[in-house]
Amino acid sequence: MPTSDSKDAFSKAVKAGEVVFTAGDTGSDLFIVEEGRVELSVTQPPRTFTLEVGDFFGERALVADQRDATAKALTACRLLRIDRATFTAIVKVHPEIAVLMLRALPREGGQSAGPRSPVARRPRPVSW
Repeated sequence: MPTSDSKDAFSKAVKAGEVVFTAGDTGSDLFIVEEGRVELSVTQPPRTFTLEVGDFFGERALVADQRDATAKALTACRLLRIDRATFTAIVKVHPEIAVLMLRALPREGGQSAGPRSPVARRPRPVSW
């Protein structure tokens, strides 16, 4: 599990326009937006979300090794990267985190399964 001294090891700086990952890539990390905005383009069903500070993405890679979306920085960003082993260790100590994340995941129509909380917020669909 990360310590306060190891936070930089879990932080990732991303430039505006930089792709964090692409649909089809292998991966096992979850990202939380600490600064900036990220565009998440989901392949099935096709949808695009804008993520802001406190939003998370890449959570499916915690259980499957392949990305099903493309994430691109809309602005310069700082992302908190949490790998599968670290996430598992955190959830063992704080299982409520997993429940909050599940509630924040979208259901059909883009609605989340539960109320938003400051810990796990749902990405907002992009307006066209």
